[in-house]
Amino acid sequence: MSRATASTGGAGSFAATIHPDARTSNVVARLERVPVFGFHLRLAALLGVGTLLDSFDALAIAVTLPVIVSSFDLDVGSVGWLISAAYAGQLLGSVMFGWLAERAGRKPAYVGSLVVMGLFSLVAAVAWSAGSLAVARVLTGIGLGGEVPIAAALFSEYVQARRRGLITMLWETSFIWGFVVTPLVALGLIEGLGPETGWRAVFALGGLSLVAVVAAIRWLPESIRWLVRSGRLDDAERALAGVEAEASARGVSLEAPQPQPLPDVAPTRWREPLEAGYRARTLLVWTLTSANFFAVYGIAVWLPTLYVTLGGLPPAASLTLTILTGGLQLASAYLFAGTVDRIGRRRWFVFGLSLAATAAAAGLAASAVGLTGWPILFAVGALMLFGLTPVSMGVFLYAGELYPTRMRAWGTALAGGWIRIAAFVAPLAVAAVLGAGWGIQGVFAMFGVATSVGAAVMVTWGPETRQVVLEELAV
Repeated sequence: MSRATASTGGAGSFAATIHPDARTSNVVARLERVPVFGFHLRLAALLGVGTLLDSFDALAIAVTLPVIVSSFDLDVGSVGWLISAAYAGQLLGSVMFGWLAERAGRKPAYVGSLVVMGLFSLVAAVAWSAGSLAVARVLTGIGLGGEVPIAAALFSEYVQARRRGLITMLWETSFIWGFVVTPLVALGLIEGLGPETGWRAVFALGGLSLVAVVAAIRWLPESIRWLVRSGRLDDAERALAGVEAEASARGVSLEAPQPQPLPDVAPTRWREPLEAGYRARTLLVWTLTSANFFAVYGIAVWLPTLYVTLGGLPPAASLTLTILTGGLQLASAYLFAGTVDRIGRRRWFVFGLSLAATAAAAGLAASAVGLTGWPILFAVGALMLFGLTPVSMGVFLYAGELYPTRMRAWGTALAGGWIRIAAFVAPLAVAAVLGAGWGIQGVFAMFGVATSVGAAVMVTWGPETRQVVLEELAV
């Protein structure tokens, strides 16, 4: 990529830039030499709380839906729209907070997303109709759409290249924990408080995001790489000196800084992800995220209800199976986190999508001969989610590696926008397939095609990014 020696920003740019010189390169070199220690664990904890609550809020509708259906007497079409409501808001939130993260910084954008999440989760808890609940979910989704991509960008910008995959993915398992915690909490509240009060209490717990806001304001640091690209070198060096001092105080050995590529500090243009330098990377990431999350959200959100409507299980048993599936996803998540820097992103993504496509094909074959009970639903859904979990976790890491710091949050947020589109469309597509009388065979076929496309695109065009310094990947 070409480097501007000076710029005043101008219309369509996020910010004015600075001269890339030895001073900016030295900041990156010093940051890259800092090994993972307590500072990174504290950062992971701060961001992990928000990401767990993001997952909890996103899945709250799925685990409470069997009860809400009875509470508001919903038909299958209304169910699809209610599920998709939050994802419409997430699309807006991805773009809005992605822009804010580049313009004002990672920290204020992250804090803002948590505020929106928490406030409108509380509104959802007092919804008086399916329509008011849908509106509250749309507004909650605005916050949900911003939180994960911004947190991923901020965290990856602090972790050195050779450990970036492992440490970033260990943080992101906090999202997967939501797949276990959410149904457990919902089961306890619905059983303990009764269906009507229980599902409202689940949404009310999403208000804990407002508590996480206080901690983030107090302790969350701004990205040093963002400070550099924004021309705030004094602030960047001051923040970096604090990290280095904390490392030295804890007895962490700091090697001599190694020469690093100059940070790319040219102004980011709104359309640049689709311009020649980054178009291929952008289309790759958009296809990968759309294919993966179309299947993820279609399966994860509908399975608890399908266990009841097609499998004949009571809601409590449905939630129990959802908890078991979440446990398998956690196992997949930790396996991925522990090996992603050795095996690589590309091989894992191809494997996961291929496993999901194979499971969908097996489900299609089984349902074609009349095997459509809850055991088939559970087996196929669990296998698909086991395979798709590494892609779901790794896609924000991967997207962030394909863009420079000056547009990392923007590029990642745009990819997140396609995730939200897929998440919005998938529940409606499942409802349409079921409503058209194509049954679970049509659902399995649809997700099999989507995951097969994702695997083929990754095999054909996906570059490997493991253990490469972010500034090298950007040029």
